[in-house]
Amino acid sequence: MLTGVESVPELGSPSWATLADTDTRKLAAALRPALAQLADRTPVAIAARLRAELDDHATAWRRSLAELHTDLSQGWHALGYGVGPSHTDLTRRRSTYPCGQCRRPLSFAATTCAACGWHEPAPDQLRTRARTSWQRTARPEQGAA
Repeated sequence: MLTGVESVPELGSPSWATLADTDTRKLAAALRPALAQLADRTPVAIAARLRAELDDHATAWRRSLAELHTDLSQGWHALGYGVGPSHTDLTRRRSTYPCGQCRRPLSFAATTCAACGWHEPAPDQLRTRARTSWQRTARPEQGAA
């Protein structure tokens, strides 16, 4: 330890208050907190505090989303829902259409249903059905023209 150097009391302590205003130790005691305040207010220090605060918030947000996802997925599975149809089922659905009578899936090339005997109407049958439905929905004054 250096000889002849007296210790600097803590700023605001009773020993600091007893020092004379001209004593350099009184000023030295005030310099330590002042330098700490300056260092704490630099852009780097402010950015570090902000980054830590944002990281804490993001971590809490991710944790709450993970808990919510777990709760929702457990609820969906409890209700019997899965993640959706399989790839095979989607492929089958895209390559078929429902039968006009029994709703069983038919391939796009099929024109009749082997299960119920339904057959796809021919173009002239469709045309007749369309004209009949249009005549039923037309107003009487339009039908006369």
